[in-house]
Amino acid sequence: MKKHYYLENFLYFVGRSIARLYTKIDLKKQIKSKKQFPLGAKIFAVNHPSTLDPLYIMSSIKEPVHALLTEDVFKIFGLNKLIAWAGHVAVGRNSGLIALNQAITLLTKNRSILIFPEGMVSKNSQQVEKLKTGAVRMALATGAPIIPIGICVDPQKIKKFTIKIKNQENQFYWYRRGAYIVSYGQPLYFKGQIADQKLVKNYSQILRENLQQLLHSGVQSLLIL
Repeated sequence: MKKHYYLENFLYFVGRSIARLYTKIDLKKQIKSKKQFPLGAKIFAVNHPSTLDPLYIMSSIKEPVHALLTEDVFKIFGLNKLIAWAGHVAVGRNSGLIALNQAITLLTKNRSILIFPEGMVSKNSQQVEKLKTGAVRMALATGAPIIPIGICVDPQKIKKFTIKIKNQENQFYWYRRGAYIVSYGQPLYFKGQIADQKLVKNYSQILRENLQQLLHSGVQSLLIL
């Protein structure tokens, strides 16, 4: 029986409205080079300079997406059920393959995915870290295009502190009151076998280079703001 995702869509658009309001108040957000996206399922691949990037990015993507989020987010009291009901995917330290398969299933059902392929918040907000291979493997498994999105922020406005979730300490990188530049790249189409590790590695490097170019473009804009 076909699933219609009514609840997920409703919660996404409610959350997106709240996120847009928050970003208007707290950020000087600027969207550059937004493209006409291809129809159908897509993989939005984004660099990750701050903890709240999923919230900020979803505020600028009009269509519903299912975000791959660290499992720690699903442990936050009051948010855990809402995040799960919205159809987002938990990525655990030892359950990456399960999350990958969930994302592939969603793509085959014409649902789009949001992923941060660095796997964690960047150590250097001006540099794209080495990427995990999940985004490329999703693309190879489904034929869905990858839409690279580069985020550029002012590193001086990132505040780092520690929060406890379920008695476990987590680093939180809070970015606020600064320019938040979002640059969209051209869709990337990858073909080949998902089991070809060399090919997956090469494609992941191409994706990383695209993200770095978009980030660099944002840095140039940041200098003149």
